[in-house]
Amino acid sequence: MWYTLAIEPTGRREPQWQTSISSPSNRITPTTSSCPSSTAVWSAALRGRHGDPASGTTTSSIWSSPGKGVFEVGGRTYEVTPGDLFFARPSQLIRYTADEIQPWEYSWVGFNGACAHKLAAQLPFTDAAPVHHTQDLEGMRAALSSIYSSRGLQPQDEAAMVGYLYLFISALMRETSESRPHSTSSSSQYVLNAIKYIQFNYSHDISIDDVAKSVGVSRSHLYRVFMLNVGKSPIDYLTEYRVNEACKLLRSGTLSIAEVAASVGFLDQFYFSRVFKRAKGVPPSKYMTSQADADVQPAPDET
Repeated sequence: MWYTLAIEPTGRREPQWQTSISSPSNRITPTTSSCPSSTAVWSAALRGRHGDPASGTTTSSIWSSPGKGVFEVGGRTYEVTPGDLFFARPSQLIRYTADEIQPWEYSWVGFNGACAHKLAAQLPFTDAAPVHHTQDLEGMRAALSSIYSSRGLQPQDEAAMVGYLYLFISALMRETSESRPHSTSSSSQYVLNAIKYIQFNYSHDISIDDVAKSVGVSRSHLYRVFMLNVGKSPIDYLTEYRVNEACKLLRSGTLSIAEVAASVGFLDQFYFSRVFKRAKGVPPSKYMTSQADADVQPAPDET
């Protein structure tokens, strides 16, 4: 899945409605990255009359522009002004147009990878608020420019794009946390940090003791704050997260049961199968077969 972020840069764009599905466009020639970090970057700085940077089903984007315009997503319309960034999630149908008097010219960056959804979850965008006003427009614009200027076909170019992407996202995360310094209680912050640790480390052989140590509390205290804020124990959350990630891998059909088990942190394939069946009602082998059968079902007769 691709994520795209955009920011309003400088320039002008004709006031014309554009409709797209969040995904990289074949009409632009930026660079994708296949770095070892498992994060791929798609970046473009758009100028002139052409306004549709997305025409597929797999991109999430952040956009930015110094002019004005209107951004529409999910049936809601948002006015975009200088300093605003707007966000498009994978497969979202979006519409946007420049202001007639002060038209925009925008820059954007798209990204995907194994951790893309986790990174997106920590950005200052929600489905209810897909537009964020930055206090550092020049800094954000410079960060996007660094991503774009690093494009190339060599491994070092790809690594640079990914590195600048992480710096850009880090700046957005920092800006958001500074604007909401007291938004969560200490107990919920422990839970958020624990969940973050689980999401980034579930594929390893981690224990709840490891999770508690990572957030600086005892195992018993972590249990209490989890039950209070999440309604389930840390081990239940970890297990559920691993099983759900295993479902994604099983649906892909590219890994064996043993490989799926190892990929989500289970060293014992048979223990994984028992845990999976307890959670989903069927063993992983049957789950994989049912998904494969669903994929090859014949299309309905149109005659």
